[in-house]
Amino acid sequence: MIKENSIGVFDSGVGGLTVLKEMVKLLGNEDYIYFGDNLHAPYGERSNSDIKSLSFKIADFLVLNKCKMLVIACNTIVASAFEDIKKRYNIPIIEVVSNGVKAAVSVTKNNNIAVMATPFTVSTDVYSRTIKSINANASVTEIPCKTLCAMIESVWGNSDEHYDALKEYVSEIPQNVDTLVLGCTHYPIVINDIKKCFDKNIVDPAYETAILSKEVLEQNNLLNSKGTKGNIIFYTSGDTEVFKFLGENILGFSLENIEHIKL
Repeated sequence: MIKENSIGVFDSGVGGLTVLKEMVKLLGNEDYIYFGDNLHAPYGERSNSDIKSLSFKIADFLVLNKCKMLVIACNTIVASAFEDIKKRYNIPIIEVVSNGVKAAVSVTKNNNIAVMATPFTVSTDVYSRTIKSINANASVTEIPCKTLCAMIESVWGNSDEHYDALKEYVSEIPQNVDTLVLGCTHYPIVINDIKKCFDKNIVDPAYETAILSKEVLEQNNLLNSKGTKGNIIFYTSGDTEVFKFLGENILGFSLENIEHIKL
């Protein structure tokens, strides 16, 4: 592997840009290739076989483009395909679930943790299993948010309907919970609205994922040593203009180099 090669980051849509944003802050001299499969989003309502098939196609594309590391910035893909993806490629693979879990376990004071995630992620029980593997005394409530990801993908805005749906999901969190994990990388996009409904610990796995990515690059001697700002190429299977609009609102800077790729 070559240090100057790009880092591949991928998600079912724009949610993974929350992870990319933290990585660019921490590893600004790295080059990135981001793939958002907006055409097939949301993944949380798809079958396991569909999710795996789409995930393999994206990962294959990134590896063919000589990415030195892959970051799976989608909890649903992690729940469905992480182990298979890890076996498929001989490069470092980073995922968001374990990083969010470690942060939640470290900040909770009473071992009562809630997770908001897609229905598929909840159905796999991946968060409960991972949390309890670290802290057997933890009580975990997982809340399937069927419509939230799709609403965010369709431009959240100030819609009362969207906010009411969000409040309904948050209302399912038990009163004794002191820590909420955002178990979908789309959800940090509306974290300010979530904070209006839940005023305790909120864990966004994006930052922890960026920290681990740096550590893994260091361990594998893959840190890009160039002193200039890195380049980002964006690919989407969906509408490039919609992706550009959403992406610029998430990342806070103008998006260039957006290409449409049909999966």
